[in-house]
Amino acid sequence: MMNIIQKKIQVKIMYKKIMTYLMFFSFLLLVNTACQSQAKQMDSVIEKLNKITTMEQKFFKAGEQIQELEIQELECYEKIFSFKVNEIDKRQTTAKKAITLLNERKGMIEEESKLIHKIDIKIEELQTINIETKDAEFRKDVNEFILTWKKRTTKYDQLNKKYQEAIKIDLTIYNLL
Repeated sequence: MMNIIQKKIQVKIMYKKIMTYLMFFSFLLLVNTACQSQAKQMDSVIEKLNKITTMEQKFFKAGEQIQELEIQELECYEKIFSFKVNEIDKRQTTAKKAITLLNERKGMIEEESKLIHKIDIKIEELQTINIETKDAEFRKDVNEFILTWKKRTTKYDQLNKKYQEAIKIDLTIYNLL
């Protein structure tokens, strides 16, 4: 009889051990899944940030090209006013070159604007996925980046509007020559 009771006790102990191990492994699996989910979430945010960085590099390159064209155009502008009054042909030829450079710069500015607003779309996507980030400090840093970007875009749009106005005035001046 004792053997049967001992066996029943051993079976119950074994059952409890197995259940304990199963619960422990289930808990570890749950924690691991949560950690992997959080890691995937952060990886997703980082991947989006990397895409934004790549796009921003294109934006900066476009800006450099615009500056080069602007310098060339300013050289034409200075050249126009260095000609003597009776050198009308040289003045008009240089003005036409300046107009070509100005129109090229205007087109590049439009492309630059499209680039920055494509980045805005990625920023909105980043903001959406960042909401789910559990790491509070990481989420805060990303939110600060998003806020800074939005301010930057607002300033860019204001500056771009003034820049477009200046281009119209420059074009009018060149056409008068």
